[in-house]
Amino acid sequence: MLRSGRLCQLLCTRKAVSNLGVIQRRWLTDLVDPTSDASAQSAIAKKREEDARTLLHLLEEQKRISSLEKKNKTWKDRRTAQEAKSGPPEEPDPFKGKPFHDVVEKLEALRVFETEEDTDFLDSWVDISASPRYRPVQPDTKQPRVPRLTEGLDNILFRPGVHYMKDPRTKLYSLPRRLESITQPHEFDLDALRPFITSSKDESLVEMARSRGKFIVASTSSLSGALSQLYFHLSNYKETDISVLSTVFKDEPAKFTRSTMAPKTIYLRWKKGLYAVDSDKTFDSESILSTLGNTMEKALTLSPKEYKRYLKTSKNKITEKEKNKPEAYAYGEAGDILLRSQLDCQDLRLPRKTFDLKTRAVFPVRLDKDNYEDYFGYTLKREKGLYESYEREYYDMIRSAFLKYQFQVRIGHMDGILVAYHNTQTVFGFQYISREEMDARLFGSSKMGDHVLRYTLALFDNIVKEVTSVYPEQTLRISFNSIGECANIFVEPVPKHMEEEIDENRPAEEEDDFFSTADNAEEEDDDAMLEPMEGVKMYKLYIRSLINGEVTKEPIKLRHGDTWSVSYKLQAAPEEYNIKEAYRRMRLAQKLAYSGSVNPRFIAKLRKLSHYKEPETPDEQDDTDRIPLATRLRGIAETEEEQNDAAPSASEEIVANPQERVLNSEVEKIEVSEKEDTVSETKS
Repeated sequence: MLRSGRLCQLLCTRKAVSNLGVIQRRWLTDLVDPTSDASAQSAIAKKREEDARTLLHLLEEQKRISSLEKKNKTWKDRRTAQEAKSGPPEEPDPFKGKPFHDVVEKLEALRVFETEEDTDFLDSWVDISASPRYRPVQPDTKQPRVPRLTEGLDNILFRPGVHYMKDPRTKLYSLPRRLESITQPHEFDLDALRPFITSSKDESLVEMARSRGKFIVASTSSLSGALSQLYFHLSNYKETDISVLSTVFKDEPAKFTRSTMAPKTIYLRWKKGLYAVDSDKTFDSESILSTLGNTMEKALTLSPKEYKRYLKTSKNKITEKEKNKPEAYAYGEAGDILLRSQLDCQDLRLPRKTFDLKTRAVFPVRLDKDNYEDYFGYTLKREKGLYESYEREYYDMIRSAFLKYQFQVRIGHMDGILVAYHNTQTVFGFQYISREEMDARLFGSSKMGDHVLRYTLALFDNIVKEVTSVYPEQTLRISFNSIGECANIFVEPVPKHMEEEIDENRPAEEEDDFFSTADNAEEEDDDAMLEPMEGVKMYKLYIRSLINGEVTKEPIKLRHGDTWSVSYKLQAAPEEYNIKEAYRRMRLAQKLAYSGSVNPRFIAKLRKLSHYKEPETPDEQDDTDRIPLATRLRGIAETEEEQNDAAPSASEEIVANPQERVLNSEVEKIEVSEKEDTVSETKS
């Protein structure tokens, strides 16, 4: 047995001594009564065992604090030297002269709370600071060759900044001219493209996970939304860094966009021994941007001769064997999670060899995708500026896309992204953005970026294990919504008869119900999409961050030498909490974020910049330009009369959603001012 005097010497604070004295007296009192009966002796032994565990824990705390004191001294010496050069630091000493703060706090808790139930809260925070790091995994089978850039583009990877397709001053082409004009969807044979394979349908991924004893499989596209929601709460809603932009963006918002911060939903599909993560496509709709993302990728990685085979006019069609040729993937693991990332392109001269391809439409097109052809006149004319500039597109990417991109790049062990800027008709230029550059804009350093992936994966892993223990061996729908000091997590068990009906690959479309009118279909969709499934359960996730041992509620900012430790607490919402109403508010927030409604006056301004001219008479309007994209992609040959029926009226083209201004406090975090709605808001 350790002597109490030695313990008091180790924990030499007045509060610690007073509390240890209570334990010491109890031990001495127990020892002076050797005639106690067996039950009393057993109770005494049990109490001693509990006290011993407590004291051993305090000794471990003392060792940790001693280490922190050494770091504190180093930190103070470094800060003193910094003050001598550049003045006092912007932030106070994080230790605040309280090296024994944690120990004293826990001793005080032991004094106040007497029963085991009362002290349960001391261990309710789960520390994930020692969670496994994300690391690459070699696949079980040989991987196909990763595509390379088409001829004439590779130099972009090694020269920072924007590369114009055509020099703005001399009008001479600096990049292959054949890439300037974009093949339109009706010209491209979309059936020749290999369909995307979700995590739950990727048998090789599932088998690889089983052989490695993993519990969860996911792809970058299915998981990045949930990880983003966890990041918002983890970082205490840290804003992006736009200080590198020109002064015209000085007063523009730096926070993430409304659609980026909107709640995210996934399906957790049971696959006989493990779970596969698939995206929820309830509020997604077919758009020109998703279609061009696939077709332009072929243009950037194939030779002109091979690319022509994907056109509808080609006589040398892509064969079924070529279409179903396996894709190249990168794999990684962290804890019980196995992740898959598709590899778009590679250049062996890059530090990490591979990179992602991104096609970025100009922001008027992103705001008004249904009428994308109205903005063929909107071009990128300059490098800097609020409108018609590459800087504007870069600013929007920082707030709406960089977080998703960096998760995808990290999960795929990639080096960065190659961005192609376009207006759906013309490519204006390219820019290579490294992982380190995205880290600087989002986190301030790559060190924090590595921590973010590690901690968000650990949180996701633990959350899945918790909710699946309540609903074991069945498919679940899980929604993540970070609000204020906690994140609301909704868990819905999916009935077996609905599992086959949920097709993750196919977003909802208006044409799904042939007998529905526009009005009643919208009402039915609202009722169905906003209502939870039977048995919905809600959890509240609390995250606590410590920088150099000190709890912080400020947005996380790591300096060189700082240590960042994280713990969390997951609690089920009480029965009296109105879970269904909270769920409806969450789904409404999702719907509004995906609706894409924009102020009509701002749309008019963008059309003016695009030199758009409204048809003066119905005869001047080209009806073929107004056919819904979904109809074009299905290749339905309509008569002129049917095309007129399908064309939206002028009043239907721009609809300002009145619900967008009546969100209650539960979703206030995604509300934006009219200025941000009309000037700065974009959709990723």
